[in-house]
Amino acid sequence: MDNFFSVATRDDISAGISGHPLQHSAEQLFWAAVVTAAGYSLLSLLLTLLRAAPERAALLARLRAMGLRPRQGVVLILCEALPQALAAAAAGAGIACLSAPLLGSTVNLSAMVGTTVPGGLRVDAGAVFWLAAALAGLCTLVVLVETALTGRRQINTELRAGDQR
Repeated sequence: MDNFFSVATRDDISAGISGHPLQHSAEQLFWAAVVTAAGYSLLSLLLTLLRAAPERAALLARLRAMGLRPRQGVVLILCEALPQALAAAAAGAGIACLSAPLLGSTVNLSAMVGTTVPGGLRVDAGAVFWLAAALAGLCTLVVLVETALTGRRQINTELRAGDQR
């Protein structure tokens, strides 16, 4: 007796299209977009820090001349820079969470996965949270590195008489 029926599971279909060029291209496009967005975020943060670096270094030098410890200077800089970075990360996460319901019905993922996808886009809140936390951590790291680099300057270099900034 011949087998008249063939059964294909979702795993079989997924394995069959995993090497498909369209899915591979979509994955490359996603990771390129993630790296580009992270690069633009880092560039924006670096440009903002570089613009404010001379004033921040002069302020820290004056406060250190008055007795501020280096660790207290780092805390002061973090308290100045992190609220903006955290607000930006929270706003980005909020926009990501709101864009999925707004665009969900118009985006058709069927061509990428090979089967009909009901409902369009859905938000993975855990992934959005971790990406926002990673962005806030990256901001913290950049602020700490910038503070460490500018903090190595000597106080007398920043406090020269007649310095016109």
